[in-house]
Amino acid sequence: MDRNVHLTIVFQDEVSYRFASIAFKDGFQTSNDDTKREITLTYDRNFGRMKAELENRLNFVKVILTNVRIHKTNDDLQEDFLKYLQPCLYSSALCLTQPEEADALHRFRVDLRALRSFLYNARQIDIQGLDDLSLRLKNLSKTSNAARDNEVMAMLYDKYGSDNDINRILKSSQLRDDAFQVIRNQATALWLDLVSTFVQFEKVHDYCSLLDHVTQRKWKKWKRRFAKLDLKDDIGLHALRIDLKKLNIALSLLQSHGDDVTSRLEKVKTLQSDLGQIRDLRRFYVLPGLDAQTRYRAVSKLTALEAQVKERVSKKEK
Repeated sequence: MDRNVHLTIVFQDEVSYRFASIAFKDGFQTSNDDTKREITLTYDRNFGRMKAELENRLNFVKVILTNVRIHKTNDDLQEDFLKYLQPCLYSSALCLTQPEEADALHRFRVDLRALRSFLYNARQIDIQGLDDLSLRLKNLSKTSNAARDNEVMAMLYDKYGSDNDINRILKSSQLRDDAFQVIRNQATALWLDLVSTFVQFEKVHDYCSLLDHVTQRKWKKWKRRFAKLDLKDDIGLHALRIDLKKLNIALSLLQSHGDDVTSRLEKVKTLQSDLGQIRDLRRFYVLPGLDAQTRYRAVSKLTALEAQVKERVSKKEK
């Protein structure tokens, strides 16, 4: 069976592209226009050899991996992996090639969180060898936390603020640019390591039933933890929301494989959104310099959301 892996790489400068055109004179296709220089490389399942060859011939800081395809895979695990990796490739490339694009960093963070949640669920069904890659993805995400927090506070000012507020938060282009630089330095090598790992996995039997067992066990545990949670506990609230994101991804995968999990998935998505708003509002209304009316509007919304969340969690499942 043809199990070739096809990589599409875009070069950030002309020199790197010309070097690669010479270094990879066999087994690749080139495309060049006024806006980008790219090559498509094809490798068989010996991804260790591929990775070594790429390291010898490319500076990963100078290239952007924009697409990965595994030809004729019949493995649900590999297909699901590509489903979450490919959006990360596209959104990280957008950050680096079009940094002025509105919400580019947020889109990348959402895609990265989905990929991290997929890896978490893979580990829960006993897929080995993912701990280091998961940690590297987590560290990559952390580098943009400050930039995203700043954006969220600015959006809340726009929604609840008034002309009487002082010390308004502004979006910091420096925070965003710093995050983009880390993506440039780390992303391509990390994507290739992920592909190298997953292309070697064998088919997982009873994949969906194992994943469904994980979701049911994790939901029961989540409800027990929520019952003990003080919604003023920022760290605990954040941890529970992260767990909902992982459940969201697992249930979405089950739905894509034909399982009837629609009501469970909708409930998890709603709770995830509400807890995110609660956390953001709690951090917003205590900011210095807010007008009394701004605080009132934010706290009123916060109170309503907290009541809704408690009602949704306590509601009996059908």
